[in-house]
Amino acid sequence: MDSTKLVMFSDWHLFNKLTAQNAPLKLGVYVMRMSGVKCFGRLRGKSDIIYIGRADKRSIKKRLLDYFTEKKI
Repeated sequence: MDSTKLVMFSDWHLFNKLTAQNAPLKLGVYVMRMSGVKCFGRLRGKSDIIYIGRADKRSIKKRLLDYFTEKKI
């Protein structure tokens, strides 16, 4: 699937801390894709989408900010 053909997503943003800080304080689904990369092989077909996540207990903003938090073991 070519993510540029997804009509439900109106805007694509670079994934960085500033984008995460400005994400909505709502529950929902987020999609990560490779920018500037043609589709690559998947188990079924091809896609430039590398991850689909959901924020169903905490906001999208908090979920995305988790990616920038270093986990201590």
